[in-house]
Amino acid sequence: MSFIFYTIFEVLKGVPNTIMISLVAIIIGLFIGLIFAMIRLKRIPVLSQFIIIYNSFFRSTPLIVQLFIVYYGLPAFILF
Repeated sequence: MSFIFYTIFEVLKGVPNTIMISLVAIIIGLFIGLIFAMIRLKRIPVLSQFIIIYNSFFRSTPLIVQLFIVYYGLPAFILF
C-alpha cells in the first residue's frame, strides 16, 4: 500500500505537463481544421482534392495502422 502512496505523487507531478500538451494539441488541431474547412469551402481545386484524400485516409484507416506508419515509415523518409 505504501507503494501506491509513493507513486501517486510522482504521477501527479506530470499532470501539468499533460494538460499543457493537450491544450497545445487541441489549439493546433483546431487551427489546422479551420484552415482545411476554409479551403474546402472555397473549393480551391488542387488543395481541395488533397484535403479530401487526407480526410478519407485518416477516417478509413484504424488508428493502430496510422501509428505503425508514423513509427516505422516516417524514419525511412527522414535523413539523419
